[in-house]
Amino acid sequence: MNFDEERFRDLCEKAAWERAFEVLVAGHAPSLLRMVRRWVPDLDEAEDVVQNALIKTWKGLPGFRFESKPSSWLYRIAYNEAMDFLRKEQRKRKRISGHTASELQIAGDSHFDGDRAQKALAEALSKLPQRQKQVFELRYFDEMPYAQIAEALGLSEGALKASYFHAVRKIEESLKSSLLS
Repeated sequence: MNFDEERFRDLCEKAAWERAFEVLVAGHAPSLLRMVRRWVPDLDEAEDVVQNALIKTWKGLPGFRFESKPSSWLYRIAYNEAMDFLRKEQRKRKRISGHTASELQIAGDSHFDGDRAQKALAEALSKLPQRQKQVFELRYFDEMPYAQIAEALGLSEGALKASYFHAVRKIEESLKSSLLS
């Protein structure tokens, strides 16, 4: 289902919060889950992150003032929830010895294809700084426009484009070395 921003705005103006929330969720839930799965590969954990983001969205809906697009607002909330989750997980993973986090994710993800190129890409992505990884995934996989990513992540478009450029360059170098060896 496509998001109907005019209907959403109309429902918000009428204080029909439940219907407005339903329209917002119906229009964005699948892409929101896809975005979160880029950072939180385990489906159950990603669904929990999205659920927490939707709860915060529901609670904040009456205060939404249309100073940004509803999608940007929703994605920002989900992004913050995912980053909070990752910080907590990072503390847990520091206790695990002998393997990198990316090796554990690849080995432990039952949904992972196992294809050599996908493993090489996953490894290349895991080596990127967090910001570059986020920008690359939103731009490349989700095909979000730079303006929307900038709004969702709270960055300037120039900084975003630079991060994307550096991420692409690092991924290309990593893939060349992985796939040619």
